[in-house]
Amino acid sequence: MNTDQSLKIVGLLTFLVVLTTTFHSMDVASESMKASEALLQQFLDSSSSRFSSGGKSYHQTLQQQQSQKAICFVTASYALNETVMDPLPDMTSYKWPFKFFLFTNLKETQWATPGWEKVVTDFTYRRRITHSRYGKFLSWKYPRISNLCRSIFYIDSTIEPTKNLSLWEEATRQMEAMDGPGFMQYPHPKNRSGLPAEFRAIRRSRKDTYLNVNKSWTWMEKDPSWRPKMRIFLNTCLGYNPKSKTFQRVSQSFWERYSLELDSWRDQPLWSFNLNRHKVIPLNFPDTFHEIFKQANMSAYGHNGHTYRTDSEVNVQF
Repeated sequence: MNTDQSLKIVGLLTFLVVLTTTFHSMDVASESMKASEALLQQFLDSSSSRFSSGGKSYHQTLQQQQSQKAICFVTASYALNETVMDPLPDMTSYKWPFKFFLFTNLKETQWATPGWEKVVTDFTYRRRITHSRYGKFLSWKYPRISNLCRSIFYIDSTIEPTKNLSLWEEATRQMEAMDGPGFMQYPHPKNRSGLPAEFRAIRRSRKDTYLNVNKSWTWMEKDPSWRPKMRIFLNTCLGYNPKSKTFQRVSQSFWERYSLELDSWRDQPLWSFNLNRHKVIPLNFPDTFHEIFKQANMSAYGHNGHTYRTDSEVNVQF
């Protein structure tokens, strides 16, 4: 109720009270007086009804606002052309409120991506992988996404989410809880004991160079928050509330180091290290990975055993 409405109500109440008092003092016919009193009571009853239903109206408005927002999925892919991209699954069979965004450097005329709305970027980072990590962790910064999406789930391009809407709504509700961290992840399934074990696994599988891994390890060990044993989280998928101040703070802090491109391009160690530094533990997804996701297209790139031997293999070439 705005100020004008309040003034009108006060004025009408004053008029009715004065009118009723006048009737009494003038000893006007009881029918007129009763009519005035009845009109006053009717107005009060109506106002009371409107005020008492305010909570219900607010709840209905909140539900309407939520129904107008999407449950969004984000992925990222950057390369010279389509032939060296991980093939994206076709998402045209997904209906509202599901919405899919792709961060990429390739325009629609260069790469058809059915079911995906493209966010074409023009960053100046040296590494292709740095370009792709922006959409992964900082998509909440894009007004189109933050305004449309009730929740955001980053997924690697090789996995596809279930169409079970109730599951995604439950995950979204958990991330909207005021007393929670506002984001969710799976603990790493290999249950590594900490960052040293994670770094050794990266070197062993040749997912980054020894030099880059050692630089990251050395830098982290010098930080006062360093703990050899800390939880490692799986970054294949990551859900977050775009309005969560906790997630915004943690992801921005992560990006301030990662985007410098000074050491390892693997985001999993730095992300887990950053969560420990901020003393934040993410929620877990409401069901197992294999119940929520299925394997989509696999290719000769990305998750199919591709290894890196030099920085030149991940440097920008587009």
